[in-house]
Amino acid sequence: IIEQKEVSLDDARAVGLWDETDQVMTQALQAKGKIDIPVWRHALINFPHPLLKSGLVILDTPGLNALGAEPELTLNIISNAHAVIFIMATDTGVTKSDMQIWTDHIGNHCRRKIALLNKIDILWDALKTQAEVDAEIISQINQTARQLHLDTSSVLAISAQKALLAKIKHDTELLERSGILKVEKMLAENVVGAKHDILRSTLVMETSSMVKNSRRFIQQRLVNRRSQLDELQNLRGKNRDIIENLLTEVSESRKHYDASVATFNQGSNVISGQGKQLLQLLEQENLQKLLAESKREIGDSWSTVGLNRSIRKLIQQTRQMAEEINGMGSNIQQQAEQLYQLFASRHQFEARIPPRLDMSEFTKRMAALEKITEAFCRDPVNVMTEKHFLIRKFFMSLGCQVEAIFADTYKQAQTWLKQVLAPLRQQIDEHKENLDKRSKSLMQIHQNADELQNNISALEENLASLQSQSILLDKLLLKLMQDAKPRIMTTAAGPAVAA
Repeated sequence: IIEQKEVSLDDARAVGLWDETDQVMTQALQAKGKIDIPVWRHALINFPHPLLKSGLVILDTPGLNALGAEPELTLNIISNAHAVIFIMATDTGVTKSDMQIWTDHIGNHCRRKIALLNKIDILWDALKTQAEVDAEIISQINQTARQLHLDTSSVLAISAQKALLAKIKHDTELLERSGILKVEKMLAENVVGAKHDILRSTLVMETSSMVKNSRRFIQQRLVNRRSQLDELQNLRGKNRDIIENLLTEVSESRKHYDASVATFNQGSNVISGQGKQLLQLLEQENLQKLLAESKREIGDSWSTVGLNRSIRKLIQQTRQMAEEINGMGSNIQQQAEQLYQLFASRHQFEARIPPRLDMSEFTKRMAALEKITEAFCRDPVNVMTEKHFLIRKFFMSLGCQVEAIFADTYKQAQTWLKQVLAPLRQQIDEHKENLDKRSKSLMQIHQNADELQNNISALEENLASLQSQSILLDKLLLKLMQDAKPRIMTTAAGPAVAA
């Protein structure tokens, strides 16, 4: 991991690892014409620890000197992390460079923040009582919490070196004193537990939606079958004229239904065409045109001024596009609602209001990128040095984030377009099946009166089966709601892990 290699100035710049303000780098370049850079930019390390087995992934990020050359940390990694653990030394507390990293890269970029004061063993003094040592540690925790605007429960004091030693020697007393167990407990409850809660909540929400739709479908089918059963039971002892009248009624219902379906198909085709136009705005091809225009706006200078101006214009364009998409979505929703109302009034379908397309998350994420860009362009180091390769790298990282935002929004819009008419389409199919079965049953009875009891028995069996399915879906929905409740995870004893 710590292996290094010598490269030319151009090679170091190409990978974003040249820092002209670093005296060690500039002296090495003057002395031998080359620069030492890490052989590996990323390394994966696995430990057989229960937290890691539970899904915890720890990403060790570079210090202050390297943060400027890694804009994707601020743009992507830190903002998407479930939590950020900020490690400082107990004896020095929050230094000026620590505060700069916290303010520029962590404070407003992550919801869950944990501060660790490492090397508390420095304060373990044989001439002091345990109470005096504890008081000194608590004082440092309180001061750190005030400086970072954190609750004291989010600031922990540890000795990583003593924790490792304790795990190797299986020294439970030293392990407890090192403070590492509190860190593991916090990670289990606040990070791994939170991650599992997010996954569980997402799974439950998606599954519950499918179960609710299935339940609604079964309930509608139950209503139809009960209506058919009542109709057939009322035919007992009735003459053929009544059955013929019912057949005529079903035939008329089918004519009205076919006319409504024709209207639905026309409306569905119009909505489909408008949906394609809406999705075209979010396609990567359209985005690449916007990014190419932004790149031209920066020009060949690759300055912070040009970058800031370019991104402001890009964000403004995406806001206008979001407004246009919202307008198109609102128009589609209104047309879909008219179709729902048509079938509700003509065929007593369940009256529903189709879902609305919401672009607020899209504009929120784009606005967040604008704020990050403004902070980057206001950074005195970036303004004074104007590292062209760094600005170019920042723009590329920004472009990747915008591509991800567009891709996510495209999928959401695509899903919304499928859901707008899906419930109505399902009701239409069910109504057609109901008319077909009703017509077939009446025709059989009209031709042979003995078929009446057979059809009644078949309907009763079908009704009982549907009722069983409805009960099963109710139980499944209840179980999903219970599983959606957050759970607290606990750690188990396991092999040694370096903190």
